[in-house]
Amino acid sequence: MSRPKVVVLGAGFGGLTAAKALDSIADVTLVDRHNFQTFLPLLYQVSTAGLAADHIAHPIRGALRKTNIKFRMGSPLTIDHKNKSVKLDSSEVLDFDYLVIALGSATNDFGVKGVAEHALGMKSVSEALEIRSSILRRFEDLCRFEDDTKLSITVVGGGPTGVEMAGAIAELKKGPLKSDFASAAKNIEVNLVEAGPRILPSFSPLLSHRTKKDLEKLDVKVFVNTSVKEVKPREIILGDKSKLASEVTIWAAGVTGEPVMKKLNLPIEGGRIAVDPTLQVTNYPHIFAIGDIAGAKGKDGRDVAITRHTKRGCQRA
Repeated sequence: MSRPKVVVLGAGFGGLTAAKALDSIADVTLVDRHNFQTFLPLLYQVSTAGLAADHIAHPIRGALRKTNIKFRMGSPLTIDHKNKSVKLDSSEVLDFDYLVIALGSATNDFGVKGVAEHALGMKSVSEALEIRSSILRRFEDLCRFEDDTKLSITVVGGGPTGVEMAGAIAELKKGPLKSDFASAAKNIEVNLVEAGPRILPSFSPLLSHRTKKDLEKLDVKVFVNTSVKEVKPREIILGDKSKLASEVTIWAAGVTGEPVMKKLNLPIEGGRIAVDPTLQVTNYPHIFAIGDIAGAKGKDGRDVAITRHTKRGCQRA
């Protein structure tokens, strides 16, 4: 009896785990636009010079050693549902009996003006390096001015990613930057802006309260019940039309399904691929969606968040 052909799109946590689990019972081909996997929970460490980029990026082929899994570098362009095949941007066409979509997520700007142009995201190594470069470049400006010029850095989004990022920047300020040039470091201001009534809203109120206190001990200014109306080059316009100085704005306010999913002619609901409780794509029983791109719902009707513990709380998987 021939083994089923399975194509897995995306080599993040979900895709790589699924491919390895299916290796013994199917002929698996794993597809990703990069030939390395990024350990997303530690991107904030790269952003704040705590880790080098190559410490959180690992070759996919290395992870596939001692397996029979084939790897292809590319992005999906279209799915031929009738013939059960997927076309990649490399022009290769892969036939499948089952398809697993694990393409992950992208930054969700919620339609806020100026985010794409003036804010920095937190979804890739290149974005993390840009954050680090922006912070250190502006710190050097403070060292050069040697006056009371302020450097305001704002993280938008009080979820796990935003909390980790704000805390790491504050520790960078109080540690390495203070050691390098104390009078410049003291002029750095770190803000955390959350639209809801508390940070870490998906966790217990007690944890939210404790985390807020911990951040404030690090001199992070925590703004709750504070929405963002527009992001400008050096300031943020808040929902009440007041202005918040922000030389560097980091957007960690949420995620949506990877936009390439819109090319695949599959049902989309709430910015993610619609799935049944089995994670089979609605009306497509031979296609599964897993991870952040899957619109899995809990009993309360809300998106299911898979979390893992990190230094200051939890990180969405």
